[in-house]
Amino acid sequence: MISRTMSKHALYADITVFPNRTVPENDLMTDAFNGILFDSGMPVLTLGAGDDPLPEPKRILMAWNGEPEAAKAFHQSIPLLDGAEEVRVVVVDPDGNPSGANPGDDMAFFLARHSMKITVDQLASAGRDVADVLLQHAVDKDADLIVMGAYGHSRLQEWLLGGTTREMLAKSNLPVLMAH
Repeated sequence: MISRTMSKHALYADITVFPNRTVPENDLMTDAFNGILFDSGMPVLTLGAGDDPLPEPKRILMAWNGEPEAAKAFHQSIPLLDGAEEVRVVVVDPDGNPSGANPGDDMAFFLARHSMKITVDQLASAGRDVADVLLQHAVDKDADLIVMGAYGHSRLQEWLLGGTTREMLAKSNLPVLMAH
């Protein structure tokens, strides 16, 4: 089983890299991707269009929804953020925050403790898919990398209804770092 084999190998790597859009289009790649995410706990990077190696990202968009998967992706991406000129924490359709702060502010404060300049962007989806909102914002802000949690819903729910993870894998022309 490829998922088990890949998850074992991922334990000895900082990150696993996949070519652009191969995960939703190839069952073998999808099994490998899911095995790494769910069984190894290690991050996965899908390359952008053209499958160019990821240069040191200067403008990073981080999708925040207050869920553990997003927090894990943020924590695992910190080594990539060191050389960034701009880091944007993006919240789509914010619901409020139990701490009383604006959604995204707590995560921005955490990232700022790592000597990063952070901007929080709160966006309304206006009925559009979250993936489309994130991808358009990434283009508008000339982002080099998107960081996000993967599979916040059950695999069955994602399979039946689709989801932001699948949409990002299918549509993004930018590199995307994901963790679960």
